[in-house]
Amino acid sequence: MPNLGQMPGIRKGAIVETNCIFTNDMVRPVIAKPLPSSVLALVSRASQNIDTCYEGIKNRDLQTIFNSFCNQALCDGIEREKLRELFIEMVNNTKEYLQDYYDLTTLTTII
Repeated sequence: MPNLGQMPGIRKGAIVETNCIFTNDMVRPVIAKPLPSSVLALVSRASQNIDTCYEGIKNRDLQTIFNSFCNQALCDGIEREKLRELFIEMVNNTKEYLQDYYDLTTLTTII
């Protein structure tokens, strides 16, 4: 759900995972307490990656999507060339679903 202020420290409008109250025709976020700074840093990074990935998807830009992939916390410590190989393998394994939306010939230019 978009951050409407329920997650202090995260950009308003950013998509966040949050508790909500569901009623007949409305979903309302539950306001949370501010996160500790160390946790906020991790959540902020993940939130920025979601925004970057969304921009890449919206613009059909594999390089931007790859940059978001590389910046995931789980990718820390993995060499960029290995990440590139993993990303290309992932795209190739799902090209049946992607080829109508992305120019996969640009995949070899991912850096």
